[in-house]
Amino acid sequence: MPGSEPTRSNDLPFIAAVAREAANLALRLQSEGVGHWHKDDNTPVSDADLAVDDLLRERLQAERPDYGWLSEESDRAPGRPGGRTFIVDPIDGTRAFLNGRDTWTICIAVADNQGIESAAIARPVRGDIYTAERGSGAHLNGNPLRVSHHAEIAGAKLAGGQGVYALAPHFSDLTPPVEFIGATSMALRLCLVADGSCDATAALSAKSDWDLAAGMLLVHEAGGLVTDSAGTPISVGRHRRHATVAAANPRLHDALLAALSRTDIAAASR
Repeated sequence: MPGSEPTRSNDLPFIAAVAREAANLALRLQSEGVGHWHKDDNTPVSDADLAVDDLLRERLQAERPDYGWLSEESDRAPGRPGGRTFIVDPIDGTRAFLNGRDTWTICIAVADNQGIESAAIARPVRGDIYTAERGSGAHLNGNPLRVSHHAEIAGAKLAGGQGVYALAPHFSDLTPPVEFIGATSMALRLCLVADGSCDATAALSAKSDWDLAAGMLLVHEAGGLVTDSAGTPISVGRHRRHATVAAANPRLHDALLAALSRTDIAAASR
């Protein structure tokens, strides 16, 4: 987070390089077409999710065999006590991937006992790579990032998925109106807050550590805040589920929480 001691490791260039390699594989598979099906929770998964997960695990753990492993698509492998853990989402936004859109990402984070140490998020279709390292800032393609300064819900750009669009009636009387920016990938929504393209994002349905870890570090290092809808900081790294997420620049964050407090979150999450 901003103001903390810089990380003393060489994980970031390594995970960024692996994210780029995984992006190339995913793009090739997207162009070729892949089989897909639904998990027990009705979320989609494809052959590409599994292929990218295999590549990530092979490359990352070959170089860092003592690191733990936490992925959406493969069994957890705990690392040594007090050590580091890879937290990955091979394709965040599988629906967008299968539909040929560009709003899907590949996420790699490294967590230690202080939280998230480093993160790399690839947006393959655009050739973008978002990176962050604790205490050293956040970057897009090597250029430094900073969250926006917009201070009010009125006129804000809000990144979200289907659940967030359910907030629209609560903002319908605002002038200027809220602009909703669609993104299936939770990680991409956090990236858009970090780079200032959007002022805030929220998730009103449960997210897992791999959905949040890399993007949270980006937002923090770009000067933003990430909490749940009650304002409690979110901690990742132990395969937790997080019922709600609210991320914004510091000037807007309290207003976002207030707006969410007036919302029927249970209804919006359906």
